[in-house]
Amino acid sequence: MIRRAVWVQVEFEAVHAWPECDVAGVGYLRGPHRHVFKVEVKVEVTNPDREVEFISLKHWLTERLREQYEYKDLGRKSCEDIALEIFEALKDVALRPISVSVSEDGENGAEVWESS
Repeated sequence: MIRRAVWVQVEFEAVHAWPECDVAGVGYLRGPHRHVFKVEVKVEVTNPDREVEFISLKHWLTERLREQYEYKDLGRKSCEDIALEIFEALKDVALRPISVSVSEDGENGAEVWESS
């Protein structure tokens, strides 16, 4: 079966920390540090006629990120936490998320999805 999806990418700036970090060589993660978090959302569509218009999806995501995260201190919230929150928010607005990825500065990150 062929499946279809649309995807969008948005970024936001915020600060977070991992106070419990005990990994050698990265102790600086215990204190607040800034990132440009890059977010990619994939949403399932069932027809080729733009069932979910990706510009509208991008506007929704941009507004959500601005309200919830942008320029804020996210405390100990991780990329995994942010991705899961966005995934659940997509379901709350009756979309069918396939995956949500969140990276720190486009270099390292996390992805969430539901298993079948």
